[in-house]
Amino acid sequence: MEASARFAIGESYTGKVVWDASAMPHGLIGGSTGSGKTGLLRCIIHQAIKKHWNISVLDFKGGGDYTTVERQYQDLAKDYGPFIISEAEEARQLLMGLTIEVKGRLAAFKEAGVSNIEEYNARGRERFVPWLLVVDEAAELLDVKPKDKAEKEMYSEIDHYLRTLARLSRAAGVHILMGFIRPSADVLDGQIKNNLLWRVCGYFSDPAASRIVLDSERATELPPEVKGRFIVGEEETQAYYFPVPPIAVEAEDGGEAEREPSAPASPAEQGTT
Repeated sequence: MEASARFAIGESYTGKVVWDASAMPHGLIGGSTGSGKTGLLRCIIHQAIKKHWNISVLDFKGGGDYTTVERQYQDLAKDYGPFIISEAEEARQLLMGLTIEVKGRLAAFKEAGVSNIEEYNARGRERFVPWLLVVDEAAELLDVKPKDKAEKEMYSEIDHYLRTLARLSRAAGVHILMGFIRPSADVLDGQIKNNLLWRVCGYFSDPAASRIVLDSERATELPPEVKGRFIVGEEETQAYYFPVPPIAVEAEDGGEAEREPSAPASPAEQGTT
């Protein structure tokens, strides 16, 4: 664990790699299916839970990848609200609420004569809690073909709120991580991309996808058989293995039994030493 708004990511050839959200408040994480992108997001979420941050996950794949960290969060923040959001209307409501929260925080900073959440909290009166917003497979939100006028308006609002948050929320302590399996210039336009300064990319066979995330083709050079291998900034990095804890399942006698997660592949099986 790292202190403050710093998150341990993995190890590079030069040592430990850290995401400093106070310096680079928003991030873009890309990678093909099976590259370990969701595992890295879960690792960051786990650390944010330990830091007692507010956390929201927009996952339109159903949220199953985040069940264990959701339970961990609920144990610490009972009745706070939904952790995983998988419906467009709920996402719109959350993003609208976050936009109002950010504008309220910025107004409080102005009144107090400070410029950001760190300075405000250091004054020791009331304290704002940092907020991590994870959008897993963001194309599910940004590349929707609306079926009718009402749906078009709803997704237009979602897009507007995401762009507003990406522009305004840095000082307010609201941090956005967007994940992409198939990034494209149509979905990830310059306005959003330019606000996602922290870049992480797993293996892509398509050079164009690598260029969209990294502005280079380095992701095509990563070993596709090694999960959790990313380019983070300029460094090739092996992300920390974040195991899924035992899951309680119903036993034959009606009680609960523990199901152990599968063991990680050995270095030989992963094709690395």
